[in-house]
Amino acid sequence: MEVYLVRHGTACSAQQNPERPLTKEGREEAEAVAKALKKREIYVDVIYHSNKKRAKETAEIFASILEVSKIEEAPHLQPGDSPSYWEDQLRSATSSVMLVGHLPHLG
Repeated sequence: MEVYLVRHGTACSAQQNPERPLTKEGREEAEAVAKALKKREIYVDVIYHSNKKRAKETAEIFASILEVSKIEEAPHLQPGDSPSYWEDQLRSATSSVMLVGHLPHLG
């Protein structure tokens, strides 16, 4: 079992767009990291992301490049959420997991 922690790519400011989607640069960042992981032949069973648009878009880019079919919105990945929930969840995990979230825990 492997765990991969990913902070979302660069997002628009709230003034530009209140939903804060990824910028062009943020998409390119996510693609570059995902492609680097693909070259290392990593395997991910499931990608979990927060409900924020920027995290979902980042997760979708990783899922596409790494050919991960299971991608889900999950609780306790919001900015400032305590990582203790995932610490407990991952103790019993048997598959490779990627968590896509936010600062301050996924900086």
